[in-house]
Amino acid sequence: MARKIMFLAAVVLVALAGVAYAAGSITGKSIKDNSITGKDIKNKSLTAKDFKGSVRGPQGDRGPAGPAGPAGPAGRAGPAGAQGPPGPSTLSTLSPEFGSMTIAADNVDGGTVVCPTGKRVVSGGFFVAGNDVEVFLSEADDDRTGWVVAADNFGSADPADLEGVAYCAGSGQAVAARLTTRNLKPLRGRALRKVKAYAAKRGLTLTRR
Repeated sequence: MARKIMFLAAVVLVALAGVAYAAGSITGKSIKDNSITGKDIKNKSLTAKDFKGSVRGPQGDRGPAGPAGPAGPAGRAGPAGAQGPPGPSTLSTLSPEFGSMTIAADNVDGGTVVCPTGKRVVSGGFFVAGNDVEVFLSEADDDRTGWVVAADNFGSADPADLEGVAYCAGSGQAVAARLTTRNLKPLRGRALRKVKAYAAKRGLTLTRR
């Protein structure tokens, strides 16, 4: 009986040694076709220490972003847009239109110099005769058919003369103009009379050269 027990013990030792040897000799090459699955490993008997090189460690901190790459090539230009309508081919010369009014003493007033039918205002201006009169408005009207002027004669005991001028051209036509620099010519006509009237109100005598 004692010999039988010793024989069984020897068999158990040999069997355990064989299991240990088998466990130590199993590598990745020995496991094929997913023959070992999660069902074969129970009670968490295998830990991360039993898998060398096959278990990922904790993820490290994310480093700073790298520099931006170079810009890509420019895309192709889109198709050209539709051609616009042709510009005006007819030339029109500027024609001045005048208008005048009297602003009562201690009052504020104004008016509009209107262009002839079929014309639009391009520019304009004004002339005022009176002491301490301030022209505070000189501009085209809303539909550009005339030039608006207005003056302040408030606080004055004398009436003031206000004249506006509108430079008009044909509607929808190009304006023919040339830029030249010349010496001023002597005053005459309407302009001369205005300058003389202004000088007289100032107590001056106009001296012609």
